[in-house]
Amino acid sequence: MYDLNDLVRKSISLIDYQLRKRGVTLSLETSEEPLFIRAAYSSILRGMLHLFLDIIKGFENKGFENRESNKEVRVSAEQRGTKAVIEIYDNVPLSHSRGSRYEQCLPDQLSGFGISLVSKIIENEGGIFSFTETTRGRAFKIELSIVEIDSFSVERGFRVLVLDDEEIVRDVLAGYLESIGHDPVVFGSPIEAAEFLRTDVCDIGIIDLRMPEMNGLDFIKLIERDLPRVRIILLTGDIFSIESDLLSRREKLMVLEKPLTLRKLKSTLKFMGEKINEKNKG
Repeated sequence: MYDLNDLVRKSISLIDYQLRKRGVTLSLETSEEPLFIRAAYSSILRGMLHLFLDIIKGFENKGFENRESNKEVRVSAEQRGTKAVIEIYDNVPLSHSRGSRYEQCLPDQLSGFGISLVSKIIENEGGIFSFTETTRGRAFKIELSIVEIDSFSVERGFRVLVLDDEEIVRDVLAGYLESIGHDPVVFGSPIEAAEFLRTDVCDIGIIDLRMPEMNGLDFIKLIERDLPRVRIILLTGDIFSIESDLLSRREKLMVLEKPLTLRKLKSTLKFMGEKINEKNKG
């Protein structure tokens, strides 16, 4: 699982240069609360990139270039009921976006970019994609099922293993965990943390993916072997990596992108606490 807000920001960062190069102004509004989803990270990101590239193609239309208005794209991500909703608007009018790519291509015939391809990608991940055109511009909407966490309240504090090679990160996390009633056990060395876990236990592990002594993936395998019920929060500065994508699909692991906000960490701990309490009651 991962926060859809992070994916939206990542997709924009990857396409930002192409937009600025063409004089396109982009505005972004993401949800203040995390939008945790289970859909494959790489697939949703691929769909977003195809969609942005199709928008760029619309702006490159010669008819649009002769218009006096600015090129604008507005992006938002928010929760609506049980869905995480991404909405994207541009000001490419109907007369400049129609063409063979829209009128003649079916999803299985597309070899490049296009709305049909985006729709197929989103639907394959259990989502809904919709697209409308008007004389003022185009509107795109992606809906994905969200993992609900708002109804949970923490029944007890948890013992939380914090493993990060950056001292400032360890200190901030430990202080925050204590302030909300948890018991942090802090390590800067995965080897020392592994030694600790041979004789002790924890409920949740907050682990950095990239560490000099031992890769975070290897450490995760180690503690899952010794503590199969532990819940893991993986911190990474590269949420687009293959490892992050694969790990985000695992039930007991959530991938969070650095820099991490304490608000997002609190929501993640609430969700994991719910699962731990459900297991204990069962």
